[in-house]
Amino acid sequence: MKKGLWSIIIFFLAVSAGSSQMDELLIFGNGWMFNVREPKGWTGHTEDAYRYRMNIYFCLGKKSFEKSSVVMHITINTKRGETLQQKMDSDVADYNKQHQKLELQEFTISEPAYKILSKKYSYDDKTTDYVCFLDPDEDSPFYLILVLNGPKEESPKYEKDFLSLVRSFSWLGGKAKK
Repeated sequence: MKKGLWSIIIFFLAVSAGSSQMDELLIFGNGWMFNVREPKGWTGHTEDAYRYRMNIYFCLGKKSFEKSSVVMHITINTKRGETLQQKMDSDVADYNKQHQKLELQEFTISEPAYKILSKKYSYDDKTTDYVCFLDPDEDSPFYLILVLNGPKEESPKYEKDFLSLVRSFSWLGGKAKK
């Protein structure tokens, strides 16, 4: 029954989507579903994302994960009673343990559609990650992490692409109110 319901929902979304939504990617798993739009010049990959502990990743052009100098990715996680701030604080602590030098900078996403926390992490004087923790709904059992990762000199060139990815995100299911 649940499988049939998901099929109906997916079919309805595909049929009812306007031309502006036809290029959106539908990502779903056990009890959750969201869609995003590939930023121009990027290709989304789901076929092997699980190997990297991600739900989807995006590479420049047609490059593979290993060959793309800059990668964006989205990972869905289960809430375990922590706030987004506690999740981010834990993430920062993990980065501090793994890297000799960590510099945090504010990274603001204006007019977000969902509750988010975001920062720019630069570490070991060579890599920069733009990190966004997103809560699709306070009643949802899930939160998401969206990341842009690449060399310190190159990542800032793709900040606008990352912002377009975050802004294109739409939560479609998983005990979230809409």
